[in-house]
Amino acid sequence: MPGFTLTPAVKQTISPEELSMNTQATLLRRAAMPEEIARPIVFLASSAASYMTATTIEVSGGRSMTLNPSFAYDRLAAAENR
Repeated sequence: MPGFTLTPAVKQTISPEELSMNTQATLLRRAAMPEEIARPIVFLASSAASYMTATTIEVSGGRSMTLNPSFAYDRLAAAENR
């Protein structure tokens, strides 16, 4: 499961405030780079993962480990509804 990733499309469309809220919602306090998401995908597509079944590899910078994983989105939605 990928975390918040700083892709070219995200860079063009997200505000600095949205970027800050999303990065603060992860334990690593930063967005993933696309290659950080790609590496586990390459591993899973390789023969090195041939015996893996029924598991989730989370590459999220620790977002699911925070108390409220949707924190950034909740704050953004609240700000937009003011």
